[in-house]
Amino acid sequence: DTSILGVESHPLHLHGYNFFVVDQGFRNFDPNKDPAKFNLVDPVERNTVSVPSSGWAAIRFLADNPGV
Repeated sequence: DTSILGVESHPLHLHGYNFFVVDQGFRNFDPNKDPAKFNLVDPVERNTVSVPSSGWAAIRFLADNPGV
């Protein structure tokens, strides 16, 4: 969401899936530092997450729905 110039959070939704929100943050995602903070033990399960304005959200899901 760092490329969207707005003051509101941006919703992210995956049709046909629930997913786990393992982390969220402000600023650009840092692949060297941010993954160390991921909650892989008991993350919250959702079907929609608000990505913070000027921020990011990391989700985890199993892509096992082939659709119709």
